[in-house]
Amino acid sequence: MNIDNPSSPIMRYQKSAKRKINIISARYPSITKAIIEFNSIAENAANEIIEDTIWQATIDFEVDDINTKLPSGARFNFTIIDYQLKLLKDKKNK
Repeated sequence: MNIDNPSSPIMRYQKSAKRKINIISARYPSITKAIIEFNSIAENAANEIIEDTIWQATIDFEVDDINTKLPSGARFNFTIIDYQLKLLKDKKNK
């Protein structure tokens, strides 16, 4: 989502498309790593699909110990340490 990245959805679509993300699967190989597969579908103003892709995001993170005795809505820190994105399939441009 960084504007310095020309492949970022913000730079590619700006206000010309709506993008929907659907989680396909989530795995946690360790307590500080998540591997998420998701489908990204973007539609233009005429509701034409301009992107239909499957991605894998590998996320390394740190999170505070969560105290379950605290009230609902209590804050805790969650920090992304590393984020790697890999295109698995482009269903629109085969």
